[in-house]
Amino acid sequence: MVTAQQRLNSRWRCVGSARRNDGFTLLEILVVLSLLAVLIGITWPTLRGFIAEQEIERNRLQVWEDISRARIWAIDSGQAYQVRYEPYGRNYIVLPYDQPPAAASETATQQTLILSGELSEYCTFASSNVSPSGLSEDPPTSRISDEWLASFPNSSQLAEAAWSSPIVFYPDGSATEMQWLIIDEDDRSTSISVRALTGVVTTGRIDRGTGRPGS
Repeated sequence: MVTAQQRLNSRWRCVGSARRNDGFTLLEILVVLSLLAVLIGITWPTLRGFIAEQEIERNRLQVWEDISRARIWAIDSGQAYQVRYEPYGRNYIVLPYDQPPAAASETATQQTLILSGELSEYCTFASSNVSPSGLSEDPPTSRISDEWLASFPNSSQLAEAAWSSPIVFYPDGSATEMQWLIIDEDDRSTSISVRALTGVVTTGRIDRGTGRPGS
């Protein structure tokens, strides 16, 4: 005769056996992890490329917006402004052209506007000038004196940079005609252009695998 206790113990054994069968074996877990690794390996290059393209796009818009301010500031203030970038580096600055910002502030009715920016660590500036032989030419560079950089919060960092020739924006809306590039680690590039007659700043589309100048 089966007692109530025996029936209860039998039920518990059945429940415990069902729970053990519901779990995953080590082999099943390894198979799932292997499949995930394969999927990640297949999709990662595409995902990485998308992230990198978004990064250079963000830098392109940032530089376009900041350099466009130089044209507006020159027209509004009645004084010429200059833009300089760091070839094969990441820094760029916007400041008055005819006199240092500190001196300009003393003679102006309001504080002279200045701006410094920096590309992300995966991007750099480069020249887009190409010689007749087809080789990219390095742009001329120069240092800027401490007097001109003193008004910038990061003046010590900027003093170490070698700068491009000035791209000047004049109060009448005209500017120095210039084109240069933003390049990332995967050789994507986009151009920044300034038109001489109107001083309008434009940017190009993002090109892939164009190669770094001089490479």
